[in-house]
Amino acid sequence: MAEAIVFHHSIGGERKAARLRYLRARWTDRIRKYPQVKLLTSDDRAQSCGIGVFEVEGMEALKISARLYESWRIVNHRSSGCENEYSGLRITPNVYSTLHIACQFADAMEEILTRAFRRQHQRTGPAAHPARRRESGAEQHRYEDHPVTERQAPS
Repeated sequence: MAEAIVFHHSIGGERKAARLRYLRARWTDRIRKYPQVKLLTSDDRAQSCGIGVFEVEGMEALKISARLYESWRIVNHRSSGCENEYSGLRITPNVYSTLHIACQFADAMEEILTRAFRRQHQRTGPAAHPARRRESGAEQHRYEDHPVTERQAPS
């Protein structure tokens, strides 16, 4: 426990929070483009940090959770609101989580969502899903480190 406190003080709470927000933004920015995804965690800095909760319309959280673990070994937690008001997944990065891991999770979710859409499209035809514009893949798949990962010596 003492090592965790020393580490926290060495990087500072604001830098730690910035790192966690950055990691969350890397995957939320990519999956929010899918109309069936509903992000349940606010982007407001005063209300959230690294944890992200989302649900996918028409898909059971338990099945998504199992697929993430079985296919990619991505550990996640199913989350549900009071009286089952929602059922989604909670993704919780750690300050040690790499940018590559956040992007790998986004890749996995995009694959799951794309396959689900394809199956839905085959059953119901093109009118079942609104067309969506995708950004260039160049930006969304960069795995470079973010400046907040650089560790500064304590003052």
